[in-house]
Amino acid sequence: MTQTREHLFKVCTTWKKQQKILWKAVRVQTKRGRDRFRIADLFADERCTKAILEFLESTDVGKKAREEEWEQASDGTAEEQEVGAEGVKELMEVEGDGDGGV
Repeated sequence: MTQTREHLFKVCTTWKKQQKILWKAVRVQTKRGRDRFRIADLFADERCTKAILEFLESTDVGKKAREEEWEQASDGTAEEQEVGAEGVKELMEVEGDGDGGV
C-alpha cells in the first residue's frame, strides 16, 4: 500500500488507535468527523494542528526515513551532504503534493 496522507491518517491499520484519537480531537474542535474531511482540508484547518502533531508524534510517521537521510548527509562528503539535503527537500515537497494539490 502506498503511504499517502490519506492512507496514514484514515486507512492504515497500523495506526488505528492513533487515528481514533486524532479524529476524536478533530471532531471536538470542528464538529466534523473523518468522513467529512479531505486530508488537504484537515491540514489547512488551524484548529486541527495540535491533533495532527500529536498523531505524528505518537506514530513517528516519517521520522525514521528523515533520520536516516540526515545521517547519510552528515556522514558524507560535501557533495553527498548536498544530495542528502536535497533528498529531504524532495521528501517535503512530495508530502505537500498528492491529496488535492496541497
